[in-house]
Amino acid sequence: MNYPTISVTAQLPAPIRRPWRPRWRTPLEEQFGQIPGIVQMTSSSTLGFTSVTVQFDLSRNVDGAAADVLAAINAAGGQLPPNMTYPPTIRKVNPADTPILVLAVTPTWCR
Repeated sequence: MNYPTISVTAQLPAPIRRPWRPRWRTPLEEQFGQIPGIVQMTSSSTLGFTSVTVQFDLSRNVDGAAADVLAAINAAGGQLPPNMTYPPTIRKVNPADTPILVLAVTPTWCR
């Protein structure tokens, strides 16, 4: 079964990156929480970057869910950091396509 899932990412421009504070991610999460049919919402943050994944009930159409998420992003817009160069982006995701293993390779001369 493919649950309709939407991934939302947002970032601050490189010169002014700093750790995301929960108060910046919260407006998005609060708006997403008002959308009907949410089964699960997860989020994570790193330096200058945040990601929120919203999974919907099987009865929801993924296109309708994406439209609702876009509307929620617009509603939260005034509460997001003013120095964001680009608005948050969304992507339709198939949770079954998640990789089992992710590797990072670093040359030894970088140490």
